[in-house]
Amino acid sequence: MNLKEMHKRVKHLFIVILVFAVLGSLYTYLKLSADKNETKEAFILGLKYPGDEVDSVEGKENSHVHEMKETRKPVKNPHELKETKKPVKNPHELKRVVEYCNPSHLPVTGSEGQSPAEFKLVQVHVFIRHGERAPMHSIKGYKPPPIRCMFDHTLAGNNKKFHEFLPTMNKYYGTQTKAKRFQNWSLFPERPLCDGGSLLTGVGALQHLKNGYFLSQKYLNQSTLFDQNKSIITQVYVRTTEYSRTYQSMIAFMYGFLPEFDLTLLNFEPSDNLRFCSAQKAKIAVCTCKAKDRLKAKDNFSRLFHTNNTEYGNIEAELAEIFKVRPSQLPKIGVILDVLMTQLCHRHPLHCNDENKCLSVPLIDALWKLQNAETTAKARYDENYRKSCRLEMHPVLLEIAHRFSDVKQGKKTSKFVLYSGHDYTLTPLLHSLSIFDGKWPGFASRVVIELYSYIQYPNTKKNFYLKFLYNGKDLTKEVIFCRGKTFQGMCKLKFYLDFIFEESLQEFGYTSYEEACK
Repeated sequence: MNLKEMHKRVKHLFIVILVFAVLGSLYTYLKLSADKNETKEAFILGLKYPGDEVDSVEGKENSHVHEMKETRKPVKNPHELKETKKPVKNPHELKRVVEYCNPSHLPVTGSEGQSPAEFKLVQVHVFIRHGERAPMHSIKGYKPPPIRCMFDHTLAGNNKKFHEFLPTMNKYYGTQTKAKRFQNWSLFPERPLCDGGSLLTGVGALQHLKNGYFLSQKYLNQSTLFDQNKSIITQVYVRTTEYSRTYQSMIAFMYGFLPEFDLTLLNFEPSDNLRFCSAQKAKIAVCTCKAKDRLKAKDNFSRLFHTNNTEYGNIEAELAEIFKVRPSQLPKIGVILDVLMTQLCHRHPLHCNDENKCLSVPLIDALWKLQNAETTAKARYDENYRKSCRLEMHPVLLEIAHRFSDVKQGKKTSKFVLYSGHDYTLTPLLHSLSIFDGKWPGFASRVVIELYSYIQYPNTKKNFYLKFLYNGKDLTKEVIFCRGKTFQGMCKLKFYLDFIFEESLQEFGYTSYEEACK
């Protein structure tokens, strides 16, 4: 074979390899596209659950209910994978249980207050869910064991400030003169046992003592947020919903946060709604929104999800057998988890009936997987729910926008604002910002919005930027109006103001909150 023929054969071989590579890539693309479309359709109906692992803090094991993801990741050697997994025998080790319970022995961590040197923190807004509480609901056929409710010195650990919490609270009992709605309310959990009423537990109070203390280290000791020539407490504004669990969570948080706690000086107000709508502060006509109520009345997503989900029927049958009731007598999965989680948060054993048929680790994990699947699908595909969340949270986000504008104009305003609410506060807030991860917010969860000023010399014009965090994790780059537009990890205040004043409701064809709510 001469050199010319050799070059010719090599050329032909190269062309053949190139053709096969192109065909292979095209096949893969078409297959992934088909899988994705199939998954999306199945996802919204609750029919498909790619993945097959039980989440755990320490390890994972197989389960009869699968985690939902966009595409299936093939496992080449399942036997080899199974050998490397550590079985989950203790329900308290399940990752989702730990996330939800937020055990008080775990340290509070987060990226709050962290920024490049040229940015100066000028204002902070914090939304919290109350701490651990007693169940709000009940399950027919199940009598939960009593749980400890009282906060006492044994919970304070080695923190000297926490040991002074009870004496300080006793000192200020009945002095809530600035908010007469709370005049004779208990400032901390003091009943020996939680006997109903979704009361805050001692652990719930401790969770927010730790949250407040952690953020005090970030904002008082490591930043220039507050004017040091003025009392810190006079630069703080607080709102809480009218429930003892949110009120006591607020008290615990502020005690942990403030260097000197004085309830008679604390500027706090009650909110008569879970979304903190204040017509006066948001500068709107009224908080009532008929459109939001109509959207909620149309909501049948959960029913469709469960009706078309075979795994739900299997789980329902298993639970009915354990609780010795008919499947139709069982409440929604969220209600079941609400009841069971408080027991698991207190490390109680799993329930068994008189025939020794018991709840199991895979069943608890299956309940969480199904709950997460439903909330994720609802967030992605339920347009009415997305619209409802925007309308619900628009007033308080508008209030914050006005407060930001005051800072921008050099007007006097609070440096630190706390909203003490519920999961029904945090969930629509996260939805509105498009950073909801599909998971029910755990006890003492927090959403933080930080406002920074920035001056780039020699230009002396002051610019303003925002940072968004959820449970300490910086999610700024994922916020709907910040995507692809951040600068040194920060989001321009202008993008937030444009979104709240114009884009948020214009997306649904409205020019104002009043028009949208007709």
